Amino acid sequence: MVKKMIEVLLRQDIKKLGKSGEVKTVAFGYARNYLIPFNYACKVTPNILHRIKKELEESKKQLLKIREGQLNLKQSIESIGKVTIRKKVGQNNLIFGSVNDRDIVNSIKSNLGETIDRKSIIIPEIKELGSYEIEIILNTDIVAKLQLQVIPE
Repeated sequence: MVKKMIEVLLRQDIKKLGKSGEVKTVAFGYARNYLIPFNYACKVTPNILHRIKKELEESKKQLLKIREGQLNLKQSIESIGKVTIRKKVGQNNLIFGSVNDRDIVNSIKSNLGETIDRKSIIIPEIKELGSYEIEIILNTDIVAKLQLQVIPE
């Protein structure tokens, strides 16, 4: 005996089946007796498939716009070349405190007018004067590199 299968569009996340918005093929009885009556899913029709395709295309377009914006931000960050931060200095060129991500965010904001999430900045521990290379992660594969120069105040 062959199981009858049916395609359904999930309206909620269901463990071991899928996430909301996915189209899944399930047993007819599972859909008729559980998924559809409890409003966890609805039967897939050509109209619903067309709507899903439109939504996927729109989300792809939005992702491309976001990626393009991130690439432009990377270029503008790298066009700065060097960011200079002034700190108070004690003995042996050691600075009071340290340079942190907030200092870098403020410096980039003053140069570009763009705000960057401070959690995306990777900096080495900076306790003395000198030049350092920092990385700003804009996406998993988009990383902007910037020179940081710490000079005495």
